[in-house]
Amino acid sequence: MVWIWLIIVVVVIFLLIAFKFKEVRHKFGLVAISIIIIFLLLSVTSIYKTNKDDLKTFDGVSKVLKLYFSWLGNLFKNTGKVTTFAIHQDWGLNMTNNTGK
Repeated sequence: MVWIWLIIVVVVIFLLIAFKFKEVRHKFGLVAISIIIIFLLLSVTSIYKTNKDDLKTFDGVSKVLKLYFSWLGNLFKNTGKVTTFAIHQDWGLNMTNNTGK
């Protein structure tokens, strides 16, 4: 877990240095890439901690990758379900609560 925080600190320091030299559009790209890297690190660490597979063997790595991509697929499916549910809600004004002012 310490190495993950170390990588996050390195990414943040890199971004701070890069912000001194780049234009605004490059800053957005750097922030987007750093968010993706941090998300990948935290999610892979979470999957690894949950399953405790041996990453020194090919079978262990392939099992962790299968679990990770399965988890990632379920994340996108659930995000789609929540978004669909939110879109189908009646977001109009409720006229029964209208005070008539």
